Amino acid sequence: MSILSENVKKRLEELRTSFTADLPERHRAIVAASELFFAHGEDEKNAWALRNHAHKLAGAAATFGYGDLTRLGKSLEAIVDEVLDEARAPTDDENSEIRRLCAEIEAEIHGIHGD
Repeated sequence: MSILSENVKKRLEELRTSFTADLPERHRAIVAASELFFAHGEDEKNAWALRNHAHKLAGAAATFGYGDLTRLGKSLEAIVDEVLDEARAPTDDENSEIRRLCAEIEAEIHGIHGD
């Protein structure tokens, strides 16, 4: 097992700080994409946009140790994947679950930022 150099550790911490600072913007992008998904769920482009935002959040959050954000992002991604796999519009229950997940993501971000 290799030990990270001080330069690498410093760079990782800088990236984590930048990611953390960008979390509110990531949340806004997810909310905006989800609104388009709700309004035009039959449009695959909107589904893919929401899925990609959720996927990126989950992956980056995992990298920087934000397990709850990772879980929430993966849950959101899974809902959209199901809709995409079945080539259909989201159900009312799925839309409600997406709204709930967006609210939980927002609450988690507030907790991280100490708001």
